[in-house]
Amino acid sequence: MSDRPQAPVSISLGAVPDQSDPAAQAQFMVQAALASGAPRIYANSLGLALTGSDVMLTFWSNGSPVGILNLSFPTARSLVVELGNVLNDVESGIGRSIPTPREVQEGATRVQQERSNSTPNTGT
Repeated sequence: MSDRPQAPVSISLGAVPDQSDPAAQAQFMVQAALASGAPRIYANSLGLALTGSDVMLTFWSNGSPVGILNLSFPTARSLVVELGNVLNDVESGIGRSIPTPREVQEGATRVQQERSNSTPNTGT
């Protein structure tokens, strides 16, 4: 018996769509990924390491490593380009930049400081 999770039975892949229809191609790829036994990973931070020929991404969730992805430099470059395109599209759609974790932390720190400065001192 395999340790891999079984594919959902409700997803039917059908025929590979014509490559001239990017939306159908994307939908097919999502369905194929979801129907596979590939692990699903959520990460809220990452680390990078380099070798002479590879990039290693370590994915973290709440301070614990949850996955490692090794990529050749050409594949890593393709990933950067494709992720950049997707994020640029999202940012154009929402009309603003997606903040980085550092920007979110800096904003949260400012809010905490402002709150602590505006709280009346009721010391005894």
